[in-house]
Amino acid sequence: MFFAGLSSYLLIGVLTNLWSPYWVIIPVCALLCGITGIIFDMCNPVKRAKKTAKGENPYIGGVCGLVILSCVAVYLSVSVFTYLWHPLWVIVAAGAAVCVLLGTIGEIISYKKRK
Repeated sequence: MFFAGLSSYLLIGVLTNLWSPYWVIIPVCALLCGITGIIFDMCNPVKRAKKTAKGENPYIGGVCGLVILSCVAVYLSVSVFTYLWHPLWVIVAAGAAVCVLLGTIGEIISYKKRK
C-alpha cells in the first residue's frame, strides 16, 4: 500500500510536475498502512483472546487507533488542498476527544464484565 502511494506520488510528480500539493499522498498512505494493520490485529482471534484473558477490552485500543489515524489522514488531506491548516486542527482534537470517550466507555464495560 505504501509502495503504491509512493509510486503514484512520483508518477504524478514526473508527469505533471505537481510535486507540492501531492506530497500528502505519502503520509496518508503510511497512515492507511497503520489503519490496515490495526484492522488485521482486531480480526486476529489469538490476539483478541490474549487481551480478553488479561481482562482488557480487545477492541477499544484498535478502535481508538482507527479514529485518531483516520482523523490525521483527513486533516492532512483536506488541509493540503484548502490551506486551512490552523482551523482544521480541530479534526485531530475531536478525534482525541472521541478516543477518550471510547476508552472510558470501554473500561466501564470491561469493569462490569469482570465483576
